[in-house]
Amino acid sequence: MDFLKVDDLIGLLEFVLAVSIASERFVTLLKTMIPWLSEESIDPAGSLDLTKDRYKSLTLQFLSLAVSILTAYIALEGKDEQKYFWLVGAMASVGSAFWTGLLGYITSARDIKKSEATEKRLDVAAKAKSIAGNAKTFTGPS
Repeated sequence: MDFLKVDDLIGLLEFVLAVSIASERFVTLLKTMIPWLSEESIDPAGSLDLTKDRYKSLTLQFLSLAVSILTAYIALEGKDEQKYFWLVGAMASVGSAFWTGLLGYITSARDIKKSEATEKRLDVAAKAKSIAGNAKTFTGPS
Protein backbone atom coordinates (compact mmCIF):
# COMPACT_ATOMS: atom_id res chain seq x y z
CA MET A 1 0.00 0.00 0.00
CA ASP A 2 1.40 3.39 -0.99
CA PHE A 3 1.30 6.07 1.65
CA LEU A 4 1.71 9.78 1.14
CA LYS A 5 5.27 10.89 1.87
CA VAL A 6 5.76 13.69 4.38
CA ASP A 7 7.13 16.08 1.74
CA ASP A 8 4.11 15.35 -0.49
CA LEU A 9 1.80 15.99 2.47
CA ILE A 10 3.55 19.28 3.19
CA GLY A 11 3.13 20.29 -0.47
CA LEU A 12 -0.59 19.46 -0.29
CA LEU A 13 -0.99 21.45 2.92
CA GLU A 14 0.84 24.41 1.41
CA PHE A 15 -1.53 24.33 -1.56
CA VAL A 16 -4.63 24.12 0.66
CA LEU A 17 -3.22 26.96 2.79
CA ALA A 18 -2.69 29.12 -0.32
CA VAL A 19 -6.26 28.47 -1.50
CA SER A 20 -7.51 29.24 2.01
CA ILE A 21 -5.64 32.55 2.21
CA ALA A 22 -6.80 33.60 -1.26
CA SER A 23 -10.39 32.73 -0.38
CA GLU A 24 -10.24 34.61 2.91
CA ARG A 25 -8.97 37.70 1.10
CA PHE A 26 -11.83 37.50 -1.38
CA VAL A 27 -14.42 37.07 1.40
CA THR A 28 -12.89 40.11 3.13
CA LEU A 29 -13.30 42.04 -0.11
CA LEU A 30 -16.94 40.95 -0.28
CA LYS A 31 -17.44 42.08 3.32
CA THR A 32 -16.24 45.57 2.41
CA MET A 33 -18.47 45.65 -0.67
CA ILE A 34 -21.56 44.35 1.19
CA PRO A 35 -21.73 46.38 4.42
CA TRP A 36 -24.26 44.23 6.31
CA LEU A 37 -21.78 41.32 6.23
CA SER A 38 -19.29 43.24 8.36
CA GLU A 39 -21.70 45.03 10.70
CA GLU A 40 -22.64 43.59 14.06
CA SER A 41 -26.39 43.28 14.65
CA ILE A 42 -27.29 45.23 17.78
CA ASP A 43 -30.73 44.91 19.33
CA PRO A 44 -32.61 47.90 20.86
CA ALA A 45 -31.17 47.10 24.30
CA GLY A 46 -27.66 47.62 22.92
CA SER A 47 -26.50 44.01 23.01
CA LEU A 48 -25.62 41.67 20.17
CA ASP A 49 -28.69 40.29 18.35
CA LEU A 50 -27.78 36.60 18.11
CA THR A 51 -30.58 35.75 15.64
CA LYS A 52 -29.49 38.29 13.04
CA ASP A 53 -25.84 37.58 13.75
CA ARG A 54 -26.42 33.85 13.17
CA TYR A 55 -27.84 34.58 9.70
CA LYS A 56 -24.82 36.73 8.89
CA SER A 57 -22.44 34.07 10.22
CA LEU A 58 -24.07 31.32 8.14
CA THR A 59 -23.95 33.57 5.08
CA LEU A 60 -20.22 34.18 5.61
CA GLN A 61 -19.56 30.46 6.07
CA PHE A 62 -21.45 29.65 2.86
CA LEU A 63 -19.57 32.42 1.01
CA SER A 64 -16.28 31.08 2.33
CA LEU A 65 -17.12 27.56 1.16
CA ALA A 66 -18.29 28.73 -2.28
CA VAL A 67 -15.28 31.03 -2.80
CA SER A 68 -12.85 28.31 -1.63
CA ILE A 69 -14.33 25.76 -4.03
CA LEU A 70 -14.21 28.26 -6.89
CA THR A 71 -10.61 29.20 -6.05
CA ALA A 72 -9.58 25.53 -5.92
CA TYR A 73 -11.29 24.89 -9.26
CA ILE A 74 -9.42 27.76 -10.89
CA ALA A 75 -6.10 26.77 -9.29
CA LEU A 76 -6.42 23.14 -10.40
CA GLU A 77 -7.71 23.86 -13.89
CA GLY A 78 -6.06 21.62 -16.47
CA LYS A 79 -4.35 19.41 -13.88
CA ASP A 80 -5.03 15.73 -13.18
CA GLU A 81 -6.09 16.62 -9.65
CA GLN A 82 -8.89 18.94 -10.86
CA LYS A 83 -11.49 16.31 -10.04
CA TYR A 84 -10.71 16.93 -6.35
CA PHE A 85 -11.35 20.70 -6.49
CA TRP A 86 -14.46 20.42 -4.31
CA LEU A 87 -12.51 18.56 -1.60
CA VAL A 88 -9.64 21.06 -1.65
CA GLY A 89 -12.17 23.91 -1.53
CA ALA A 90 -14.02 22.39 1.41
CA MET A 91 -10.73 21.87 3.26
CA ALA A 92 -9.60 25.42 2.51
CA SER A 93 -12.86 26.90 3.80
CA VAL A 94 -11.91 25.80 7.32
CA GLY A 95 -9.55 28.77 7.49
CA SER A 96 -5.88 29.50 7.08
CA ALA A 97 -5.15 29.52 10.82
CA PHE A 98 -5.98 25.81 11.03
CA TRP A 99 -3.84 24.91 8.02
CA THR A 100 -0.93 27.09 9.17
CA GLY A 101 -0.88 25.30 12.53
CA LEU A 102 -1.12 21.86 10.95
CA LEU A 103 1.58 22.68 8.41
CA GLY A 104 3.88 23.89 11.20
CA TYR A 105 3.27 20.70 13.19
CA ILE A 106 3.99 18.38 10.26
CA THR A 107 7.05 20.37 9.18
CA SER A 108 8.42 20.16 12.72
CA ALA A 109 7.78 16.41 12.82
CA ARG A 110 9.65 16.01 9.52
CA ASP A 111 12.57 18.08 10.81
CA ILE A 112 12.77 15.97 13.98
CA LYS A 113 12.84 12.77 11.90
CA LYS A 114 15.59 14.23 9.70
CA SER A 115 17.68 15.24 12.70
CA GLU A 116 17.24 11.78 14.24
CA ALA A 117 18.37 10.16 10.98
CA THR A 118 21.39 12.48 10.78
CA GLU A 119 22.27 11.73 14.40
CA LYS A 120 22.05 8.00 13.70
CA ARG A 121 24.31 8.31 10.62
CA LEU A 122 26.88 10.27 12.63
CA ASP A 123 26.76 7.67 15.40
CA VAL A 124 27.29 4.85 12.89
CA ALA A 125 30.16 6.79 11.27
CA ALA A 126 31.81 7.35 14.67
CA LYS A 127 31.52 3.65 15.53
CA ALA A 128 32.96 2.68 12.13
CA LYS A 129 35.87 5.06 12.66
CA SER A 130 36.46 3.61 16.12
CA ILE A 131 36.45 0.07 14.76
CA ALA A 132 38.82 1.08 11.95
CA GLY A 133 41.16 2.69 14.49
CA ASN A 134 41.14 -0.44 16.64
CA ALA A 135 41.87 -2.62 13.60
CA LYS A 136 45.06 -0.62 12.87
CA THR A 137 46.43 -1.17 16.38
CA PHE A 138 45.54 -4.86 16.42
CA THR A 139 48.73 -6.94 16.20
CA GLY A 140 47.13 -10.31 15.97
CA PRO A 141 47.25 -13.32 18.28
CA SER A 142 50.41 -13.82 20.31
